Amino acid sequence: MLRFIHNFRHRLSDIDALPQLTLLGAVIGCLAGLFIVVFRYAIEMPLGYLLPLNNDNFEGLTPWWQFGLPVAGAFIIGTGFHFLDHRHRHVSIGHVLERLHNYEGRMPVVNLLVQFVGGAISLICGHSVGREGPAVHIGASISSLIGQWLKLPNNSLGTLIGCGVAAAIAASFNTPIAGVIFAMEVVLMSYTIVGFIPIMMASVCGALIARAAFGNELFLTIENIELNGLIEMPFMVIAGIIVALFASAYIKLQLSFGRFNHYPIFARIMAAGLMTGCVAVFFPEILGLGYDTINLTIEGKLGLGFLLALVLSKIVVTSFSITMGIPGGIIGPQLFIGACIGGFIGIVGNSLFPDNIHNNGIYVLLGMAAMMGAVLNAPLAALMAVLELTYSPGVIFPSMLIIVVACVLTRY
Repeated sequence: MLRFIHNFRHRLSDIDALPQLTLLGAVIGCLAGLFIVVFRYAIEMPLGYLLPLNNDNFEGLTPWWQFGLPVAGAFIIGTGFHFLDHRHRHVSIGHVLERLHNYEGRMPVVNLLVQFVGGAISLICGHSVGREGPAVHIGASISSLIGQWLKLPNNSLGTLIGCGVAAAIAASFNTPIAGVIFAMEVVLMSYTIVGFIPIMMASVCGALIARAAFGNELFLTIENIELNGLIEMPFMVIAGIIVALFASAYIKLQLSFGRFNHYPIFARIMAAGLMTGCVAVFFPEILGLGYDTINLTIEGKLGLGFLLALVLSKIVVTSFSITMGIPGGIIGPQLFIGACIGGFIGIVGNSLFPDNIHNNGIYVLLGMAAMMGAVLNAPLAALMAVLELTYSPGVIFPSMLIIVVACVLTRY
């Protein structure tokens, strides 16, 4: 056995190590998928008992619960972080990128445990964060620890982390293609044939594990995703400009809130909990992942003023929570914000041009794609994510246009 592992490590140091990397990708994909399934159950089972109707229905709670849950979660997380060494407080995608580029991909075990527990508490208590940040950290850590245990060469650890990230995204959202693109576009920041195949294998395995546990679920449902024709293209460009303004506002706010980072960690996290609780009393839709609100927006059941209020509330609360140290991701909130912006744009367009623009739902999806792509600077990952979340190929062409406009203007 030891000789086999030694020969396996030796083969991975060669330039032609595709079979070995693909085999490792399958193993990592299965393990990362299992960890993500456990992580999702750790969140969804308590929420199933706590919330009426569904796991996103924080609106069904009383105002005291809407205020108290995020505050209680912040108190638990803040207390835990207070007694942790500052090195072990680093979590989510930022931590993965730091370890990948500065420490040759070696991920510590303690940070993995902190991310798993802290991320679960954040999402159970309804904080305005996404689950993709914890998922990426968990998947990357699993793959890195396997690579360290096998004493693999450094040139293999990066690919293995890409495998773990892709499998984690695929298992978390049932989006295997987006998992591959996200791993290579956002984490590894490169595309290579040697890396592509193992990462694809890991993503497939992660998605299979999640589908075995949760079924082939669709997060969003929409019918007839078709434009009326090229006459809507100028309005798409305007929509991209509007999304870019909100994406820039989110980024600027997050940078601005960074000036509070010199305060003690407990005070910062409690401030995030108090802000979330206070805003949630008036707009409980900002709590949690908010897929129920996105579907209501697609169906056109929310008004203009309410959608704008949700956008502004979610942008402020999410940027503040992430900057203050709540252990979660930003993709879920960006999809929520983009959906509300798109719903707002669709209603306005329908009012101004009722003969040409009457499908509000497609603008919700376009807003989601544009907001995610603009904030993360990951246009292809955003395109694939929205495509797989809806299984609607009709969204591809208009999404490409609005993503380009939003990404270019946000970066400018």
